[in-house]
Amino acid sequence: MLRPSSNPVPSLLIAAGLALLLAGCSSKIEKQAKSQVEELVKAREFGRAVLVIQEAIEKEPENLNLKRLRVIVCLQGDNPTLAYSAYKALLAKKWTDKSKPQEFRKSDPVLLEALKNDDAVVRSGAAKVLSSLRETDSVNPLIKALGDKETSVRRAAANALGEIRDKRAVGPLTELLKDSSWFVRGESAQALGKIGDGKAVKPLVALLSDPDNYVRDNASSALTMLATPENKAVFQEGLASPDFLTQFTSALALAKMKDPKAEPVLLQALQNNSLFIRRDAIKGLSNFPTEPSLQAVRAKVQTDPEIEVRCIALIALGAMGDRASAPLFEELIRNRANPPEIRSAAFMGYQKLAELFPDLVK
Repeated sequence: MLRPSSNPVPSLLIAAGLALLLAGCSSKIEKQAKSQVEELVKAREFGRAVLVIQEAIEKEPENLNLKRLRVIVCLQGDNPTLAYSAYKALLAKKWTDKSKPQEFRKSDPVLLEALKNDDAVVRSGAAKVLSSLRETDSVNPLIKALGDKETSVRRAAANALGEIRDKRAVGPLTELLKDSSWFVRGESAQALGKIGDGKAVKPLVALLSDPDNYVRDNASSALTMLATPENKAVFQEGLASPDFLTQFTSALALAKMKDPKAEPVLLQALQNNSLFIRRDAIKGLSNFPTEPSLQAVRAKVQTDPEIEVRCIALIALGAMGDRASAPLFEELIRNRANPPEIRSAAFMGYQKLAELFPDLVK
């Protein structure tokens, strides 16, 4: 559904955003449609404007100017999802043989031009659509958008670059970790994790002491994604940090590499008040099927106050190959008095165990 922007812009700016599209009209139908659309957009009646364009396109199905205009109006109406569909329709070639798959042109500059629009809603919407398209041609324009004056645009551009996963964005995104907006810092951290370049590890470690919880959580998740033998030393150093989150994140990263130095930290984290910390600690400990870890995870199945943690512990025991837990799994599955989440997790854990011990399947 198209809706008015939460940040209305003056009519003159909206009209200016359509100026290029209004130039060089090639037909009477196109001129009439664009004239009507301009008035409707001024009145912020975006839904009606799209219908006018659609009617014109039905009369001139090969008119690319009208199809580009539809994309822009969808963006002005703050509907990136509809803009994405309009953009794909713009790229579609004439379908002459319906027995064959639809063909598309490679790209169109309309979204890159939209990144320069006077309306911040259009700029951020264009970045969101480019996030879904993942076109590498948009990397440099999106990097430029990281310097936009509007927080929403910088955040959307960072997210798009994370989805495209092009290493050209690593440096600019690293700089954005210092942004004044917590939302932008958090989105940039997440994007760096997705891109997967180890150069971002040290700046992200520094972000673990950010004053905002969203930023710290995203930095922690990104660092776990970036855990590789090449930057193992950074995480080993982090184990000695007086900051809990730095220490815990380093342990999770090292657990992915099955470094035994992580195990004591994760075992200690099972006592943390946060269910998210306990949950992630169990996931990390699943890499260490030692007796201390097995005993600790078994205890969580029985005693943790949060059902989510108990479920994660059951699945972990299966992945760890804890054959001693087979009777527990069977009892939890059979007993219909148990919560359905627990029975389901026990079944999943038992399945994982049976993959390692086929004789358990009777």
